[in-house]
Order: sequence, then structure tokens, then C-alpha cells
Amino acid sequence: MYLFGNLKAGFLNAWLGVLLIFLASWTILATDKKARRRLSSTSWCSPREKKLVWSGTFLLFVILVFSIFVPLQLNTNWFYIGIAIFLVGYICLVISYFNYIKTAGDKSKTKGFYNISRNPIYLFTSVALLGISIASASLIMLILVIIHFIISHFVILAEERHFLHIYKNTYKKYMQRVRRYFLFF
Repeated sequence: MYLFGNLKAGFLNAWLGVLLIFLASWTILATDKKARRRLSSTSWCSPREKKLVWSGTFLLFVILVFSIFVPLQLNTNWFYIGIAIFLVGYICLVISYFNYIKTAGDKSKTKGFYNISRNPIYLFTSVALLGISIASASLIMLILVIIHFIISHFVILAEERHFLHIYKNTYKKYMQRVRRYFLFF
């Protein structure tokens, strides 16, 4: 991996994958206004938690802008491994969004990928971004993705406290049955 590598704006750069992630969320959530409102609401957050949410969102835009200047390492092992990871993460992310919008607003999300991870949108966004950073062999991109995942983890902890308050024992049983991040923990 390269710390900076050969940074220059270009068409075959990492932004293609990052933009696909943004487009997936915007396109899918544009089809369901209630789901978009639920997903983007921070009304349940404390001021500190709102700062975390907005920091994570800001960092995603930083990753998008930075990715404009990070060339993909075409025809290398980095590229092929990264693209494979990206595709798995991206496809699972799109499916997770569909799982999200298919569940009624007042219900806890437990269908589809929500059966194997309590946070599949966060998880698969991180997996897809990880794939892009590997495909570009960019250490800086990888560091930004890891920082984004850490921020997301703290947002997830806050969301889980909120869901426990709303759904009580139902969510507690769900937490006992389904891991936060799939196989990891």
C-alpha cells in the first residue's frame, strides 16, 4: 500500500466506487420518504451523539472528495482483491437498504441482512469502502475508512440505547439473537 502514491484527479479513480455507495443510498431512499426520514433523523440524539453522526457524514464526504485524486491500481492484485471486496459489500449494502425500506416505520428491523447483523447498512458501507481503499492501494484512504468505522461504531452504540428505550424487551431479545457486526461481535 502507498501512503500517498500518485495523487491526481482522473476518471479511473476511487471516486467511482464511493459515488456508487452514495448513489445507492440516495436512489433507494428517494423511493421511500418515510424511510429516508427515519434513517436521517437525529431527533433521538444527545448533542454529543449528533456531533458523532455529523462527523461520520462529513468524513464520508471527505472520503468522496479525496477519492477523486486516488487512482485505482488497475491490473494489480490490490485491484482485484479490492474490487471483489467492494462488490460483496456493495451488493449487500443495496440489499440492506431494501430490507430497511420494506420494514414498517414503527417496527424494529429484523428481516433480511438484519437477521445476521443489527447494523448491515453501516457494516456493508464499511466493507465496500474497505474494498475501494484496497483496490486503490491507498493507506490514507484505508485510514479514513477505519476512522469512519470507529465513528460509526459509537453512533451504533447510541442507536442501540435508543432502540432499547423504544422497543424494550423485543430489542433486547433481538440483541441476544443477532450480533452487532455479523460474525465479529
